[in-house]
Amino acid sequence: MRRLLLPAALAAACLAVFAGASSAKVISKCVPNVRPGTAVENKLTIRIFCGSAKATVHAGGITYKRSNGACYLEAVGSLVIGLGKFTSTGLKPLYPALFISVGATKDGTYKTGVVTLQRKGKILTSSTVTIVIKGKRTFGTFKGKFVKGPTFTGSFSCK
Repeated sequence: MRRLLLPAALAAACLAVFAGASSAKVISKCVPNVRPGTAVENKLTIRIFCGSAKATVHAGGITYKRSNGACYLEAVGSLVIGLGKFTSTGLKPLYPALFISVGATKDGTYKTGVVTLQRKGKILTSSTVTIVIKGKRTFGTFKGKFVKGPTFTGSFSCK
């Protein structure tokens, strides 16, 4: 019996060491294309997006590609697209992420919305944006200017 307990105890100790390497505490798991997950890491709330969404952003001569995100068609008529691990707004981001929100009840061109691009330690939020939505709110393009940052263009798809 002792011979069985020793390997089990060693395995548990090794797993504890690796689990302790990350300080993230998962509050709720992400459900692909249904709801984002939530975690707390270094006392910061992180929204974790998962699903079939993809997006590309061109800003300041750099191209950012994101995938495995989600598109949510909100009951109030908004389209919300999230990709990556989004750190609470106003705080220094821990991970790369893209967040797009627009009050779009149908396909069309919208000039009210928000595009937020996060990189580790830096956040860029749009001051102006034009979002063109097509395909029954499943894909589109966007362009605008970041506050204290470059102009940007990009595209997204939800499937």
